[in-house]
Amino acid sequence: MTSTAPIATEPLSDVIPFDLTAWTNWLQDQVDLLWRPGEWSQQAWFFDGDVDNPRTSASKCITTSCWTVMHSRGLFCRHCLELHKTSTLSKEEFTATYERPRRIRTQWGTEREPCALDGPSGRCERPAHCGQLCRTHYSRWRRLSDQQVTVEEGP
Repeated sequence: MTSTAPIATEPLSDVIPFDLTAWTNWLQDQVDLLWRPGEWSQQAWFFDGDVDNPRTSASKCITTSCWTVMHSRGLFCRHCLELHKTSTLSKEEFTATYERPRRIRTQWGTEREPCALDGPSGRCERPAHCGQLCRTHYSRWRRLSDQQVTVEEGP
């Protein structure tokens, strides 16, 4: 018959008390206040890298009209990469001419325009999400094999 071994506990090592004030003072003394002006906020202890600064490793998608921030320079975002693959344009032509649709942003508490589709039962009342369509109608349109269909021809 086997029995469980007793659990031996060892006393914890001595804990050194942490002085938050001393640590904060030391850290503030180490920070260069002139480091990356416009990107580093000493008051908020916040760094917001400028994607146009060559010292920042992140940058925007190489498509001129795209706003997506990428982890490295010279890359397409997923959206633009997928569309470039299906286009007949060269990389240079695509990056210069493709117009990425803007996201619909509203202030908190305000209402969006309704979906642009009218059907036999009347106009869709859901809020527009992308390209004047609600999420449901936009998703259906994206699944269509021919995305040259206009909003009026609709999903």
